[in-house]
Amino acid sequence: MAEKKIVLYFSSVVSSVAVRKNTERLCWILESRAVPFERVDISSDETAKEELKRATLEAKGKPGFSTPTLIVDGKYFGNFEELEELIEMSTLNEKLGIPNPPGPPESS
Repeated sequence: MAEKKIVLYFSSVVSSVAVRKNTERLCWILESRAVPFERVDISSDETAKEELKRATLEAKGKPGFSTPTLIVDGKYFGNFEELEELIEMSTLNEKLGIPNPPGPPESS
């Protein structure tokens, strides 16, 4: 089975401390759960911003997006709040189809 392409879309140009902290937290969680992912900064990449808009529109049926957002194989997977729910339920790796690393279960 081919490895999934997991992309974390974020913006380095945000005025919200909460959004910045959410992005940092999500990066840390993905790294600690051994999830291979690429970071894409939409503030400096208009094509990436359009990809994020398209994937979100296809998934949610309405325009608009938030960051950070995870896109898997070109399809919307979740924004921070949705991913946080998977993390709290200890199902993030399972939903991504990636084995959990050895060690303690997922925690927030």
